[in-house]
Amino acid sequence: MTDTGIDNPSALSDFDFMELVAFDSKVDREGFCYAYENYPPRFESPELQEVAVDFTSMRSFYGDHDDLVDQWWETVGGRGCDLHNAHIAEVQRRKDDLCLWGVLYEDGHRVLQRTEEQRENWLEYMRRNNPGRPAAALLHRSEPGGEWTESPLAGAP
Repeated sequence: MTDTGIDNPSALSDFDFMELVAFDSKVDREGFCYAYENYPPRFESPELQEVAVDFTSMRSFYGDHDDLVDQWWETVGGRGCDLHNAHIAEVQRRKDDLCLWGVLYEDGHRVLQRTEEQRENWLEYMRRNNPGRPAAALLHRSEPGGEWTESPLAGAP
């Protein structure tokens, strides 16, 4: 992985380290158990993915790396919030890239879904609950992160 300028003090990839930073911020606010149940880290490393799905392993891993996260905050200072926010944006971009279906609204907003069924359920929900929100087109792509194809949308909200 290339250096992203985050001053990563660990042997973890920059993405995985920032995922640990994000998890640590939830632990600080909510406690470990609540954070683990509601905001578990989504590591990219297969080895760390195995750690993250086991409560005891994750608790041990977190304890072993908590000082590195604290050290990182001291090193990066005020840049920490911007780096954390950039990581959260990257996580969202990766989630969006996995979506193959979507709806484009007249205001340019896109609602993305992983399956065609989820997209159709969204459209039905909007028809019932927000009929004044005009949709402009249906979106589809054949591969994650690929180019969107727009199809006209007749009679949708």
